[in-house]
Amino acid sequence: MPRLQGDGQGSPEFAAWVDGIEDETISRELARRAEGFIQELPPAYRDVIWMVDVEEMKPADVAETLEISLAALKSRLHRARLHVRERLTEVASVGPEPVGKEKAGERSAAP
Repeated sequence: MPRLQGDGQGSPEFAAWVDGIEDETISRELARRAEGFIQELPPAYRDVIWMVDVEEMKPADVAETLEISLAALKSRLHRARLHVRERLTEVASVGPEPVGKEKAGERSAAP
């Protein structure tokens, strides 16, 4: 782990390390949320996006497995991705989920 300099300021190496951890944390949170949004989809759309984007199967193989045309697969995949993208955009505009006792609409008493 990079060390702080004597004046309490982080070195450029420390700043890069912190940025890397923040980026990783944000990526994990987005992946967690995206997975939840995928679960909201109807099964026909959920299966397609899961197989192509999560399991990284080739679209032609997914179409064959699901016994649908490649055009139908592409349509479902587009709609599924659009749904997940829209939901992630909604979350990004609202901000992070409340943590602990403070939930939407609830506020803790001021000291």
